[in-house]
Amino acid sequence: MNALVIGGNKGFGRSISLNLQNHGYNITTIGRSKESIKGSIHYSCDVSDIKKYENILKQIRSEEYEINILACITGFARATKIEDVMSNFAEHEEKNITYIQRAKSILRPVIPNSTKSKIITIGSQWSYKVNTEELYAYNTCKNYLMQYCRMIAKVSKPCINHYCVPTMDTHQYYEVKNSFRNVGREDIIANFTPNGLAKPQTIAKSLINTALNTDKSGNTFVIMPNGIVNNLEEHLMMIT
Repeated sequence: MNALVIGGNKGFGRSISLNLQNHGYNITTIGRSKESIKGSIHYSCDVSDIKKYENILKQIRSEEYEINILACITGFARATKIEDVMSNFAEHEEKNITYIQRAKSILRPVIPNSTKSKIITIGSQWSYKVNTEELYAYNTCKNYLMQYCRMIAKVSKPCINHYCVPTMDTHQYYEVKNSFRNVGREDIIANFTPNGLAKPQTIAKSLINTALNTDKSGNTFVIMPNGIVNNLEEHLMMIT
């Protein structure tokens, strides 16, 4: 069994890759840094480098091994001044939506036409919200990604779902925190972690267990800091 984890060599993505390894998957990762996971194949690339990214996907496809799981972990929140929101919208779109579309399109012949194949997309508590102005571009792209999964599920047999993860103790969190400090809105970051930071290993374990054991497709799952998983409808009912 083989898994391609985009953004899978550092941070939360690394926890996802290691968890899949524990389930017996051979891991291939694509990520910005050259750091790799022992026993994995790694390609160093920023997904916004379109030409290089597509060449890597084509190279993976040329190997002709089945990709049983495609996990898309890139795309992190960055606070932006209101007047600069639209200027970096394209970057958010590239790193939250377009790279998944490219991977799915190029790898489609490799992914077997079976519900046993899984496509994992990652969001956050903001995936279903668009009311934080400093995160407008990120929120909008993640919300679209959630809807995209629902649309693809209607026309494609591989099982595709969206997983909203809590704020975790990873280097990405501290980058997000600094971005809010840089725009003078550090007070907002407190709303991210009312009960402290979640452990990425706990969240990765819950996410992968859910992904491997569900045949539901087109759903949005919300993972709580303690690892409990609910679908979005259940979660919204709990918080209203």
